[in-house]
Amino acid sequence: MHYGSDFFAKRGGVDTIVPKLRGIKKEELGKQYYSRYTFALSNQDVIQTNLMYRCNIFNENGGTIFAKSGSFHSPNYPLPYSVSRDRVWIITNGQSNGSSITLSFDDFSVGKNDGTGICKNDYLDIRNGKGFLSQYLTQLCGNEKPDPVTVLGESIYIRLHSQLLNHKSPEVKKGFSVRFKTDECSKEMTSMQDSFSTPNFPARYNSNTDCVWQIQVPKGYRINITFKTFHLQGVDNKKGCLDYVDLRDGDSPFSTFLGRFCGDNNPGVVTSTSISFRVIFHSSSPHNETSAVGFSASYETVDIDECAEKLSECEQACINTKGGYLCGCRAGYSFIYGLYGTCVDKNECEENNGGCSHDCENTDGSFYCTCPEGHYLVQYGKVCTDIDECALKPCAHACKNYVGGFECLCNEGYEMNDDKRTCRDINECLSSPCPQTCINTEGSFKCSCNSGSILDKNTNSCKVLPSCGGILSESSGEVSSPLLPRPLPHDIECSWNILVPRATHMNIDVMVAWRRDEECSNHILIRYTDDTSDDNEKTVKICGREDLVGNRAIRSNDVWIEYHIETARKSEMSLRYTTKDSQCKKTLTGATGTIKTPGFPFKYPANTRCEWRIKNTVNRRLRLKFDIFDIETSEESSCKYDYLDITLRTSDRRYSRNMGKFCGSTLGRRVFRIDPGRELILVFKSDSTIHRDGFHAEFKMVRN
Repeated sequence: MHYGSDFFAKRGGVDTIVPKLRGIKKEELGKQYYSRYTFALSNQDVIQTNLMYRCNIFNENGGTIFAKSGSFHSPNYPLPYSVSRDRVWIITNGQSNGSSITLSFDDFSVGKNDGTGICKNDYLDIRNGKGFLSQYLTQLCGNEKPDPVTVLGESIYIRLHSQLLNHKSPEVKKGFSVRFKTDECSKEMTSMQDSFSTPNFPARYNSNTDCVWQIQVPKGYRINITFKTFHLQGVDNKKGCLDYVDLRDGDSPFSTFLGRFCGDNNPGVVTSTSISFRVIFHSSSPHNETSAVGFSASYETVDIDECAEKLSECEQACINTKGGYLCGCRAGYSFIYGLYGTCVDKNECEENNGGCSHDCENTDGSFYCTCPEGHYLVQYGKVCTDIDECALKPCAHACKNYVGGFECLCNEGYEMNDDKRTCRDINECLSSPCPQTCINTEGSFKCSCNSGSILDKNTNSCKVLPSCGGILSESSGEVSSPLLPRPLPHDIECSWNILVPRATHMNIDVMVAWRRDEECSNHILIRYTDDTSDDNEKTVKICGREDLVGNRAIRSNDVWIEYHIETARKSEMSLRYTTKDSQCKKTLTGATGTIKTPGFPFKYPANTRCEWRIKNTVNRRLRLKFDIFDIETSEESSCKYDYLDITLRTSDRRYSRNMGKFCGSTLGRRVFRIDPGRELILVFKSDSTIHRDGFHAEFKMVRN
């Protein structure tokens, strides 16, 4: 009801109803609240008053429409509409349940759509109801004509919003032209199951018909819709579906779109994802052009298993029920008051101490009883009784039990840890009980001597072990294991170094008496530097007879033999080696070159034979000259001990001439010439006795 400002005054002219303006902007209450001290109604006030009194007053600038059908358009249509103003149209058809209102746009050009579905500047706002707080449906903008919009109910709210022009929006659109109509084939369905069909089914449906079936079921259910019969007007090649069924998963004409179906394209069975589902039917084909009968469909509710689909609020246990679910808590937990589904630990110790005779400890979802030291639990783990702690073996070594407690003891060579239960080894080596090396062991210690020595237990001193180690420089030799006592006082280690002149390679043959064990207790290590490998540090480990491979060729002149023995039984070992000069046999074909005795400038080795062949493959003469020559001299002139034999021959070996056998210093600075196509053969031999510095010679190409 409406009252004047002085309606309740006792005396005329006195205003008893005055609008409250403090803290409120006039623009928020209406376009103009004051006008020369005279109160005026805002546009919204006018609209609400027209709605209250069902006044059918509207034009291109808005208004209230009470009619079942009609049309209207934006201001100045088809010319551009004015900006910076909102226009509102509210359509009410005055029908009861089962009616719907459908908007069909004949022309549309409002604002701009940026391609993301968001309207910039101008747009058309549509709501299901009579006011701006009614259910929001959609915002329309752009130049594309929208599909028909059908709402279930008696009213629809349309607002045209426009803004001032700026440099970013220089274009003003012409607006829209729209028709509306009322259909009475719509229905809101809330039963657990029901059926519906197009008007006149199974006869053919009418043209220009829009129907909405809004299905709403209780929470905890989904909707299964089955289309039994489906026959609509076919698809037009240019316009697409003239008559169609739109399926929306929700309660709005703009809910999630599931598909548009026409012709004989039966949707079949469709299941919603929520408690709402909307079926929209639209026909625009002329009545005399179709024989389609429409469709018939039914639906039923399907319980949602919130537990299996993890949709419940249950924290621990969940039991599905029809249309819902029940939450539960595991043993030892209970619900929080006011927070259904949330479980918290229940403190069992608060009630009768949990049934424990002594102490009760609460845990997450349970509890346990504890006893004082010297007691243990009996009778279902709740009653404490005295125990023999030593029967539980609490000590690492020895245990001494007494009433109400116990004491741990350590074996000899150990001392007690701070926990009074475990023992730690005493490091006897800290007191230096050994002459050389002390090895601490669990509960004891062991003395050991360095390589080449053995412990004398009587004097607690280290003595040299005969035949245990040394340096060998001969071109061949043998090492054998020392004589060892039984049992061994400690692990024995011996080291031999075989060091011969450079460019000498060795052949080593090892024999051992013992067999390999898992720990490789007794073993021999052969370490050497390989002259031919980038990774030249080499180690060969022999753990027993199984590792023997016979004669080993080693390309090195510096070899270490390490003999390690932990048990004296079958510890015998023997090793033989021989050497070979790696440069003692060569064929030289270049224009220049050098020959020298092995190890030069040091003394050459014994029992050596070397051979050099200088082959002249160039077109000029070669000249060989000795700058140093020192070989053992024999009393006779035959050079029968150490010597150098020189022979000159042709490359095809048809001609050969021995140049002589030389020793001592008889060559001096003698020169040998080698013509093209010939070769000079030099053979050097040494015996096992006297060794000298050897010789050094160079050859080079000279003019003929």
